[in-house]
Amino acid sequence: MIKSFYKFSKKEILTALNEMVLENILIKYDSGYILKEDMEYLINRKPEKIKSVYAMQRNDFLVKSNEYWLKEKFKSDEYETLQYLLVDGEFHGATFGKFRYGPNDLEDIVLDLNDEIATERKDEILQAITDIRVNKKPNRYMGS
Repeated sequence: MIKSFYKFSKKEILTALNEMVLENILIKYDSGYILKEDMEYLINRKPEKIKSVYAMQRNDFLVKSNEYWLKEKFKSDEYETLQYLLVDGEFHGATFGKFRYGPNDLEDIVLDLNDEIATERKDEILQAITDIRVNKKPNRYMGS
């Protein structure tokens, strides 16, 4: 996130993070870092899993702060990325099509979910997309 939003190099980011660990401000946690005072809260509380799907515009803050890896993971040689799909709080897909001055042409939805989950959640995913696209459905869902 920091790399995309602030445009710092990876080396600068790692140096700053390591300095904050040495100063006992941050603690390494899972695959990232967490404030030391937040650790007790995480140990004592199990967050509930919220089931949700959001189609996020490319200029949304969450998208912009993850843009460097989203562009690499979800790309098409044929179409432009229109939105990214946030499923249960994590980016798991994108919509592709052509930009227009009127409504964009939505061609396909690409997901990195396994086929079973993608099929099970298809209606929910399509609803999130049609909510922001005024009832326009894509031509394809996962390529078919």
